[in-house]
Amino acid sequence: MRYLNEDDIRLMKSRVEAKGEDISSEELFRGLEDCYIWKEEWTRETGHMWTYYTLLKRTPGQDEYDFADTWDFSPVRLANFSTESIVKMLNAY
Repeated sequence: MRYLNEDDIRLMKSRVEAKGEDISSEELFRGLEDCYIWKEEWTRETGHMWTYYTLLKRTPGQDEYDFADTWDFSPVRLANFSTESIVKMLNAY
């Protein structure tokens, strides 16, 4: 299993900037089909649940653990995301 690294993200971001948001899935994912991003699911006993997807695997802070009642971390294959979702994450990065 291979997570994205900063060079992968720079390459993807440059492709998005070069093409605008009309970039094709094939061009965006070229060479990255087997990469994974990081998914975090957090819940509270009140039933509130939130999910974060981050391009790079990260270590949550202690305050995040203290605030949530349960959590689950898992890899998600990058190719399962729409181009629009990836572009939004890259722009946010």
